[in-house]
Formats: sequence, structure tokens, C-alpha cells
Amino acid sequence: MKPFRNKFCKISGQVNLNKGFNAADQGSFKLNVNDGSHWAGHIDASISKISSIKVPHNSKAAVCYDKSYLQSRTDLQRQCQVVIPVLNDVINPAYFKYISQYYLDNYQDKSLGLSEGDKYTNNRGFMGVNPPNPLYVPNSPYYMEEFGELKEYRTYPKGKIPNSHSETKTFTLGTSYVGDFGYTGLSWHYFNTNYGVLGFAYLASQTDEGYAPVTVKNQTHRLSWDTHWVSPLKGIDSLDFQVNYQHSKDQELLNSTVSNGFLSHNYAYRLSLSHTPLFERFVGTIGTDFSYQTVKAKGQDSYLPDLKRKAYSLFAIETLDLAPFMLEFGHRIGKVSYKLGDLHNSRSQSVGAYYAKDRTFTLQNTHFALQFNPTENSYLKLQRTWAERALEMNELYANNNHYALLIEEQGDARLQKEKNKAWELSAGIEQGGVNASVSWYRNQFNHFTYLGYTSIVRNGLMAKQWRQTPLTLAGWEVDLSYKLDTQQWGTWNWHVFYDHIQQKLPHRLTGLGNYLPNLPSSRFGGDLSVEYQNWRAFFSAIHYKAQKHVSNEVDEKLINPSFTLVDVGVSYVYPWKQNEVEIYFNINNLTNREARSNTSPLKFLAPQAGRNAVLGLKVNF
Repeated sequence: MKPFRNKFCKISGQVNLNKGFNAADQGSFKLNVNDGSHWAGHIDASISKISSIKVPHNSKAAVCYDKSYLQSRTDLQRQCQVVIPVLNDVINPAYFKYISQYYLDNYQDKSLGLSEGDKYTNNRGFMGVNPPNPLYVPNSPYYMEEFGELKEYRTYPKGKIPNSHSETKTFTLGTSYVGDFGYTGLSWHYFNTNYGVLGFAYLASQTDEGYAPVTVKNQTHRLSWDTHWVSPLKGIDSLDFQVNYQHSKDQELLNSTVSNGFLSHNYAYRLSLSHTPLFERFVGTIGTDFSYQTVKAKGQDSYLPDLKRKAYSLFAIETLDLAPFMLEFGHRIGKVSYKLGDLHNSRSQSVGAYYAKDRTFTLQNTHFALQFNPTENSYLKLQRTWAERALEMNELYANNNHYALLIEEQGDARLQKEKNKAWELSAGIEQGGVNASVSWYRNQFNHFTYLGYTSIVRNGLMAKQWRQTPLTLAGWEVDLSYKLDTQQWGTWNWHVFYDHIQQKLPHRLTGLGNYLPNLPSSRFGGDLSVEYQNWRAFFSAIHYKAQKHVSNEVDEKLINPSFTLVDVGVSYVYPWKQNEVEIYFNINNLTNREARSNTSPLKFLAPQAGRNAVLGLKVNF
């Protein structure tokens, strides 16, 4: 919590209530109290709940109901959670160059016993009497598969996403003491969420109904102590010290069966010292942090083993002001280690279990920046970064079904630390209400870590394995805003932007092709907000472009369509005594577009919500 002192307002807060239409019903409460001198307190709580989400058309993408397209693409069938059975092999008409004229003349004569197999031939016939076969395709196989009807794992209702319920509760309580020395504060935060995964999964040993809905639950308690000490020693401008303890319980359920989950305890501290300016130009901070986490696996199909994670680092960042130039240098050294405990219900021959072992990562991160300010309102900045990342627990040790992602997840403890060499060049100017900025970036990864498809399917879930590859991500961003203050029509704020991103692999990846899946799309958009007397209004539109180059994980010819999301809102602020009451009405996805984000691993099963709105009341006191 952030401490404060206010001699004139000892009690302040906010109450916010809104009713959702195809959106969550929400309520929140905040209360700040202080004695006007040293002591301050804070309390807040919130709740958000929705039973289901409506969409413009079907929850599944249209291709999931295209039998002719799906029947030869089993990977896409699994993404769509449908199955098209192969009944038997039949003669393939595309194999034959001609149609038998004898068959055409006599197929109605039942006494001849002619069948579909007599219809086609590769013999042109005497004097070329047999007509060409319009279905003929060179190099086609003699036999082809005959398919049955398309069946879904579970039937999806039209116009609604199944299993799209969600409920979240939070509560925070804190107090702080503010003095001439600085401040110190203590807070406790509680978080509880329960939501459905937009799809179905199968737990063979526990469910009699076959495919069942997946629910994810998380309950977290966090205790924090934060201290800021001003000028504790000569030459030290400030000292900051944070201590945190967090306890979390995560569960994934199929119906009422706890399939997998874990209990975790995390202890962490951070200490940093900011020194006084040297030669009136040199300022900086040095520090250290440490964390220790234990994970205890639970559930019938737990996908993580028991683990202990320990991490610590030393860091420093210094800035040299040589106006109009500014130099910045930062460096961090660290170490992350994992100690492996028991493997629970693991598949012993899977990669995640077979190669499981203790791991230690030694990390170095360096950052340089040079900024030139030709005027007080403009800048040009060049940044260079060398970064290293230790892999996460699931990237190393996952070895079972991960129902929150609707996959079987396989880690690999042989993987290396992820490295990135980055360039960024940016420029900006602010003048007369206009604020413009542009930036270009290039990230060159070594051992970029991604989930790759293995072509293995167990219990209806695709098996994906954490793998690594070199990767280059590059792009540029443009941002332009303009603020206009008028006496007659209030304040108008215009804003437009464009984000462009592209990826490049050095070689084709098995099962994925030339591009990685689930990376963000380029986008552009703008918004307008107006404040006129007691009225507030906004309009925004963002267009997400279709990706020209997609992964072959499912089908490299299957491009996620572009879409535009339009949001609008209006509110009225009513002063009441010394308080403020605001009534607002917002509509998201005004045009009711079917929006499937390219970053979503479940994009074939569910789009973003259709048109939705909230009507709310906010009271500030």
C-alpha cells in the first residue's frame, strides 16, 4: 500500500457498482483513513461475477464445422474438439482419367450388376469412346478414405461460449506510519478466482461422462512489509526495503474431480540504496533481492512435481546527466536454482519426467542507453540490452495434462537459459498540445522457448513440448495524441497509434513451419475522449490485422481473420456536497464482431465476447 498524509481529509474512498449485460457484474469499495499526522490506513474489496458469455455466431470458428476441409486434417479436428471417423477405404474417382461409356449406357440395368467401381477407367476405349473424367487429378491414390459424420466432443450451443463462467473476489487491508524519516507500511491482500476453461477435456480414470468441463481455481494470500527511509546515512539519498510472503492454492477440476493442482509458498525480500548525486550529475541505485519458493503437487493428474526454487541477484543502475545528453548503465547478476522433489503420477517415459533433474541458471543482464534532448520537449534515445532468463517450472518439469491450456504439457530439464540481444531506437516530441513518439525495436533471441506440437494425442488432449529455437522479433510503434482545450466545448483528447511486429526464424521447424504460433498481430487504432462541463464521453476503435505468415502447427493456409473492435462510453459527474457521484454507461465491441485473437491457444473454440455493456454508479467521497 502507498502511505499518505492529508491534514484536510481524514477519510476518503470510493464505491463502485455496475450491472453487466453480457459482461461481469462488479462491485468494489475503497476506504482511506488517516489521523492527519502520521498514521494511515487502507481497506478495499471487490467482487466480479458472470455466468456465461454470448458471442455473435457460433463459439467455435466456422472452419470447425467444415467437414470437407477438416476430414483430412486431424490436427485441426483436435483443436476444434471434433472427430470425423474413417469408415473404410473406397475407390478414388480422382485416380481415373475416364468415365466408362458402357457404364453410362447401362447402369440402370440392374441385371448387369454394375457398381460404382465400374464407372471409372484409365482405358480411353475403342476410338476414344470413353469421356474424360472431370474429377481426375494426376498422381492421386487408387483408394481414398470414406468418412463418417462430424461429431463434437460436446455440443456447443449457438450464440454462447460454454463453460464461460467466472467469479473473482479480492480484499486488501493495510496500515502505514509516515514520518520525517520516510514511511513504513504493512498490508495483507487476498485473491480468489474461479473460472471455466473454454473447452472440454477427458479424465479417463475419474469421469463416467467422457468429456467434461474444466474449472480453474486459485486462492492467494499475500503479506507485504514496505519501508522507505530518507537519508539514513551520509551519501545515501534513500533506502527501500520490501519483504513479502505469499501462499497460493491452485486447482484444475473436471466436473468436481480435482485433476491437478499445487500448493506454493513464496518468501521474498528486496533491498535497494539510492546514493546522493555525485558531482551533481551522477545518480543511481544499487540493490539485492532474494526469493525462495516451495511447490507441493496435488491431484489425480498433477503435471508438476514437488519443487523448491531459490533465486537471488545483485543489481545496479547509474545515470549520468551531461545535458543535453544522458547516459544510463545497468547491470544485474543472478542465480536461479531448482531442486527436484517427488514426481506425482508422472508418465515415466515422457520428456518432462524422463529428463527431470536439478537445474541451476547463472544469469547476466546488461543495459545501456544514450538519450539526446535537443530541446526541453523532445528526445532521441538509443538502447542496447543483453538479457538472460531462467526457465520457469513448467518449461522444465511439466509432465502431464494441463487442463487450463487443454493440452498435455511436457517440459524438458535439458533446455538452456533464454538469451536476448535487443536494440531500441525511439524519438518523441511534445509541443502545443501535440505529443508524438515513434520507436523501432529488434529482439534477437537465442534459445527462445516455445510450446511445440508433438503429433501425439492422449485422452483427447494434444501433447505439446517446450522447445527452443533462435528467433528474431522486430517491429515499430507510432503514437500520436493531441489535447485541445476550448472554452465553449470543453476538453478534447485525440489519440492514434500503430503497432507493427514481425518474426523471423533461421530455419523451418518440425511441425511448425517457418513461423511460431500464438504471437501478437500488428494493429492500429485511435480514440477520442471529451470532457464538457459534467459530461464525459469516449470513442475508440482498434483494428487487428490478419497475419500474412502463420505457423503450420494446425494449417499454414488457415489465416486468422482481421477484425475491428469499437468501444463507446458516456458518463455524467454530479457534485454532491463535498463528494462526487458519477453515472456511466459503456459498450464494448459495439459492432458485435467475431474477434479471435491470434495469441489465444483456444482461438478455434471461443472468440472474445460479443457486444457487451455495463451500467454503473461510482461515488467518490
